[in-house]
Amino acid sequence: MRESWEILTGGPPDAARSVLLLPGGAMAARSFNLVMAEPAVSPLRLVATTLPGMAGAPLDKDVSIPALARRAGELANEHGCDVVVGFSHGATVALDMVLSGQFHGPVVLLGISLTTPDESGLFRGVVRASERVGVWPMAVLLRLMPLMARSAKTTAMHKQE
Repeated sequence: MRESWEILTGGPPDAARSVLLLPGGAMAARSFNLVMAEPAVSPLRLVATTLPGMAGAPLDKDVSIPALARRAGELANEHGCDVVVGFSHGATVALDMVLSGQFHGPVVLLGISLTTPDESGLFRGVVRASERVGVWPMAVLLRLMPLMARSAKTTAMHKQE
């Protein structure tokens, strides 16, 4: 059975800096593969995680932002991470880690939506539709994600994921 907090590590275990990488919604730790392969970050210890319920990972008992922030703070501590980088949903978790006192180091927030107007209109529409008619609009969006990823302007290696 898969772990609800999947971990992918790279870089030297005894690195001077260790970075916890938190991906966005529906993304896995492996979405950081290209970043982790960059020579510029080779001196860093990189610890990427798949958040519970994302990219097919099993759900935890509590997947609220405060609960995810608590567990991410524990992961940062367990792996000696002194920097946290969060993307989208992961950035929201990283922000809560700091605000709740679960983490006390530098944090990089990428693609964070701090207010409803900052959210993608398409995503807000899908969420609203799902609230009214059930899960099928979100299911359709998730089914279309591979198609959207394949049509994105990115490398062939990254499209395979």
